[in-house]
Amino acid sequence: MTLREIADEMQLSVRTVEWHIRRYVLFLRKDLKDLLMLVFMFYIHDSLPQSTGNVDNPAGYVETFFFA
Repeated sequence: MTLREIADEMQLSVRTVEWHIRRYVLFLRKDLKDLLMLVFMFYIHDSLPQSTGNVDNPAGYVETFFFA
């Protein structure tokens, strides 16, 4: 559908339709950006080596990952 067809169907001006579409796209960009960050954080978490359970060095997986 073209903007003109949408505007005619909803009895709005083309500029109003453009404004609502632009507003929705900006809303989606913000939400998708937040979602992408969340997915990235889960990916990084899953890709880190698991801890060996050493009580003396509970963060041993960080040393293994960064200093290996």
